[in-house]
Amino acid sequence: MSAPLRPQWLAGACLALAGLAACRTARDIDIDDGGRLTPGVRVHRGFEGNEAFELEFEVTGVDGEGTQTVGASEEIDLGGPDDIDGPADVLVRFDLILARAAARWRVVHEQGFHLWLMAGVAYTDLDLDLQEIGGPQTLGFEDDWIGPSLALEAAAPLNDFFALQGRVERQFGIDDDLPILDVFEAGAKLVLGPNVELWGGWKKWRYRTESLSGGSLSELSLDADGPAVTLIVSF
Repeated sequence: MSAPLRPQWLAGACLALAGLAACRTARDIDIDDGGRLTPGVRVHRGFEGNEAFELEFEVTGVDGEGTQTVGASEEIDLGGPDDIDGPADVLVRFDLILARAAARWRVVHEQGFHLWLMAGVAYTDLDLDLQEIGGPQTLGFEDDWIGPSLALEAAAPLNDFFALQGRVERQFGIDDDLPILDVFEAGAKLVLGPNVELWGGWKKWRYRTESLSGGSLSELSLDADGPAVTLIVSF
């Protein structure tokens, strides 16, 4: 009597699997990587007779990687034609490039302390590469955007050649996933010549998205930190 029921059981199992696939929830990507080197170049354009105002142009970037676990009823869905279904452990690699153009105003100029306020526009490019560990599933994702940029920089000159310097930056993306990039840095600056300086220290990157899809898409939380070196050229 069990033989005639086999097709029904088989159909029920198929329907259950189809229901599971249709009811998967989006798994957010949360990666925190340390020890990543951040190189960069900054160009400062001053104006004769006005030492309190400059233009700044910067190009920098960082990469990182980490592992993301996806549950049996979850999937990584970034809005493209492909996704990664759980259960799976996924290796996530990311490359982040930042280019900024901003105006700088020195709002505090006291002996031993300088404070600069910056406002401008930033271009951010993110590349993601996801690979299921021990499995065939892969997913690629790229997001680039242009948006406003704000920053605050503090410096404490110790002598004519050496200064402590730190800054905080925020870039806003005007996009459907509302990307935000925060950059924090702390270190020291060495004067190498009349128009050349070298900054070295530690830098922290925080990239976040907040999807407007109501939770149907995966959101990104990418962190990387480590040593940083920036060449500063002024003219």
